[in-house]
Amino acid sequence: MSEVIKELKNPNTQTYRNFKEVVTSNYFHWTNYPSTCGNKRHIVEGRVVESNEDDYAFFSHTYLARPNPHIKHFFPRIESDYADLASRVIDEICVANDLKLLCIYRMNSNLVLYQGEGRRGPLHVDHDTVNDVSFPHKIMLIYLTSFTDGATIVQTKDGVEHYSEPAEDKVITFDGSLNHTAYSPSELNEQRIVLNATYFALEHR
Repeated sequence: MSEVIKELKNPNTQTYRNFKEVVTSNYFHWTNYPSTCGNKRHIVEGRVVESNEDDYAFFSHTYLARPNPHIKHFFPRIESDYADLASRVIDEICVANDLKLLCIYRMNSNLVLYQGEGRRGPLHVDHDTVNDVSFPHKIMLIYLTSFTDGATIVQTKDGVEHYSEPAEDKVITFDGSLNHTAYSPSELNEQRIVLNATYFALEHR
């Protein structure tokens, strides 16, 4: 684990256990997306390209939809009955790590299946930029299942890639302005399920 990707303590509260049971159940609703970068725009060697090359399909459940200034959506929108439960999970993790949560911009769970050996998605950022500038935010990622491989990659501005090896119930956070992606699981029938949130919080002094 590098300084770029920070591991947070998971207090494993009853709220978290209830949330995890719901999301990993057979009745939880998922939407299929043909690519991880739905607008077909992603970054290859620092360039924005208009294709879905090296992308893959996945399933997602949106709790809180992101603001998007390009389409005049200037505030997050609740899209799931589980938004409150998911936000309490994020808040309890922040409290356990001496962070004062001020705002959540986006929350969703993603489910990725086996996509082939060594397959990873395109580098991207979660919030669109205007003139290469986005608002300050961090990303919190919680691994909700156990699977083989499926590392998270965060690329710093100098092009160096930093890796986080997954473990069930592990929580990581990193700067949301950095390009990132993830590998799919490397075994058939495995599910890489995560809770992904973009947020703003202050450290208690």
